[in-house]
Amino acid sequence: MRWIVCVLLALATPALALPDRPVTIVVGFAPGGATDTVARVLAERLAPRLGQPVIVQNVPGAGGTLGADRVAKAPPDGHMLAFVPSAHAVVPGLFARLPFDSVRDFAPVEWSSNACPIAPGRAGCDGRPHADDVRQCDRGCRTGA
Repeated sequence: MRWIVCVLLALATPALALPDRPVTIVVGFAPGGATDTVARVLAERLAPRLGQPVIVQNVPGAGGTLGADRVAKAPPDGHMLAFVPSAHAVVPGLFARLPFDSVRDFAPVEWSSNACPIAPGRAGCDGRPHADDVRQCDRGCRTGA
């Protein structure tokens, strides 16, 4: 299984010119996790290119939907981005009602990373039943497939 993290931008954004004020990346998870860590690395590298500070703001809760909702309700001016895992695509199937529409209210901006989760085995387990899965995952991570 691979995890893909995407940066989303509220729709109806005017032509994207360089921002004229700080940009906020909203992470729908607590600080210190994988999504937050990748967002902070991205923010650090993005700031010099934009010529503006890039702030990471954590809005944890409801599987990332609280953070996504904040971005969906922000002015569509390109100054607030949502940093979400690929699981964002299945959120409508998990919740009966959402305060946003995952398709209508967001547009993908950048595929920032992919990672293969590691599933450690029990001590003494030779891992043979999962060897093919691990090899396939490793190939995907190396090639980006």
